[in-house]
Amino acid sequence: MMEPVTWSGKALAAAGMARVRHQMRRLARGCGTSPGASPTLALISERRKQRRALRGCRTWLAATRRAGTR
Repeated sequence: MMEPVTWSGKALAAAGMARVRHQMRRLARGCGTSPGASPTLALISERRKQRRALRGCRTWLAATRRAGTR
């Protein structure tokens, strides 16, 4: 059982969901869960993954627009 994140503020409270997504990714890879995972590290990791995904999406979108296909 994971401890609840009791931080105030929406941005910091998102750490709870980031930790859940971290656990879901571990399960998808076939690893077990780690209930003691740090919400801070999970949030930082989640933000980095989102940034990388958005960068790839922007690159792909720009390439398709240059090619003339939408």
